[in-house]
Amino acid sequence: MTRVKRGKVTGKRRKRYLKLAASYKGLNSTSSTLAMEQVIQSLNYKYIGRKLKKRNFKRLWVNSISIRIKKHNTAYCIFSKRLKKNYIYMNNKLLAHTNSTFVNVISRIIF
Repeated sequence: MTRVKRGKVTGKRRKRYLKLAASYKGLNSTSSTLAMEQVIQSLNYKYIGRKLKKRNFKRLWVNSISIRIKKHNTAYCIFSKRLKKNYIYMNNKLLAHTNSTFVNVISRIIF
């Protein structure tokens, strides 16, 4: 049987994880197994953080829209139904932006 050297593949993988973990403290940046665990965990947190960011911005946009709508004594759900009824297809981000810049837009849409 011929000798199989497996250092290239594992070495590349270890270098990749150690490069990603270069800024971590302690053994997390030098030990390959700890660095791999820490990098996987931080990538998971990074993914979760992106989803939470989207969720928080959507909540912020809906709140800013509903604050403007409450001045006209209507609810957000009624406002969204009126938008669909009038064939106005705007996402929450765009609605929140137009509400902050153009004040009379909501009163024109509602009535």
